[in-house]
Amino acid sequence: MRTGFWGLELQPFEVFGTEHLVGAAITVLAGTAVVLAGRKTGERGQLYLRCGLIAGLLFFRVARHWWRIDTGIWSVQEELPFQLCNIMAWVSIYGLGTRNPLALKAMYFLGVVGAIQAVITPDVDYGPFHYTFLESMGSHGLVVTAGVWAAAVEGYRPRPRDPWLALAVMNGLAVVVYPLNLWLGSNYLYTVHKPTADTLMDFLPGWPWYLLALQPIAVAFLQALMLPFVRSRRRSPASGGASPTSG
Repeated sequence: MRTGFWGLELQPFEVFGTEHLVGAAITVLAGTAVVLAGRKTGERGQLYLRCGLIAGLLFFRVARHWWRIDTGIWSVQEELPFQLCNIMAWVSIYGLGTRNPLALKAMYFLGVVGAIQAVITPDVDYGPFHYTFLESMGSHGLVVTAGVWAAAVEGYRPRPRDPWLALAVMNGLAVVVYPLNLWLGSNYLYTVHKPTADTLMDFLPGWPWYLLALQPIAVAFLQALMLPFVRSRRRSPASGGASPTSG
């Protein structure tokens, strides 16, 4: 069996251990630097940064499949694009390339809420010194960065109904994916069972109750994303209307 950075040897991963915290800190600092640079630079600089984000997202998408094919573990049960973060990686690529308002909305709510949990508690089975840890932190960090970019740089401004629309989309995806999971024997969107790695879901009850328990948690996260805009919304009547990217 192949071992090392590109191998298949299972290694323990300590959530909130030193390696995890260092990786998360680097991810946050890098994402913050990209967003701040986007706010300070001009249109050409923003174009270069958007292209860089797109290239990074594409790299990790391709590299993930490459590693799994090269090691012989690629399967339809795990590699179809039906996990929320996987979906949002492709939506982010489209949104960064086109600046489509609907894509920016999805990037901010679905991308940030979906991917930030994976940065906090990565679903990693091969230890912190393995390609999959780099891929998990890098790909999810880029999805979060793209979502923040949508609001901080592209000027997307959410409406009060947007968190509820995002919740409806997440639940709609789960309803569609669940029968597919039963057919394939997969666990996309974790509708069949909890992740095998240590995650925040470990604190929730078993199936199917954790799916219900996730609803108020999702609402709390989605509503928290409205907080940066509370003050600007209060000033909006005097400012002459909403941003053109708020719809």
